[in-house]
Amino acid sequence: MASPATFTLHKRDLQRAIENQDASKILFQLARNAFGVAAEVAHGKCPRTSEIIFHVSSDFLRKMLPVSTIEAAQLHGIEQLTPDLVHKVSEFVSQYHGYAIRRPKENKNFMELATHMQNGFREFSGRFQKRDLEKHRQRLSCYDFAITEAGFDIRELTYYVERSKDFSANRRIRFLQSKGYQNALMPLKQGDILFFMSEENELLHAGLVNADGNLSSKPGNENPYFYIHSLEDTPIMYGTQYTILRKP
Repeated sequence: MASPATFTLHKRDLQRAIENQDASKILFQLARNAFGVAAEVAHGKCPRTSEIIFHVSSDFLRKMLPVSTIEAAQLHGIEQLTPDLVHKVSEFVSQYHGYAIRRPKENKNFMELATHMQNGFREFSGRFQKRDLEKHRQRLSCYDFAITEAGFDIRELTYYVERSKDFSANRRIRFLQSKGYQNALMPLKQGDILFFMSEENELLHAGLVNADGNLSSKPGNENPYFYIHSLEDTPIMYGTQYTILRKP
């Protein structure tokens, strides 16, 4: 069997992924600023209250967006702060249905708000379509999701992985190779499984190619959903290159 290190690697077109990441940075800073106001109110007005609910409205966020955008560019290094990007984020914020921050003295709520807005923007932009998963598949890794979505039994895959005591993503590639999958070239075909890698060839993510050319992928064990998105919109944190495995 060929080693993953010898597979043909395809460089990603990162333009859309960078734009998505830049939008996430703006929303991250916006959430941080909104939480800061909530925390200040909680500490100043309700110092002894154990349960506080702070409702974040679209009007409130829209007023904070300009300064948050500038701060995001200064603090987090936005690469493509274009008028189009600012407009898209502003459109999303204007229709945001609000979010209730509970106990704003606790830092964890800041990240909850940021994640809620970032996920909401991905769906609002039309680039990510969230889909429900059966309960027994909600804790699968991105690799196990892609492989089982291709039709393989999770019990067979689990046995193959566990008997070797090698729980790495490379072992999942070995499993597919044992089923006849081979390294392939572009263009993508339905049923292809893509493995995304860093510049150092570290495996980071996987997705299954659908009939329309989009991918189905699951972002991590803790996320109970999977998403349909284009190859170009695959989050940049999953690497700058990918390899293709194709069924016989």
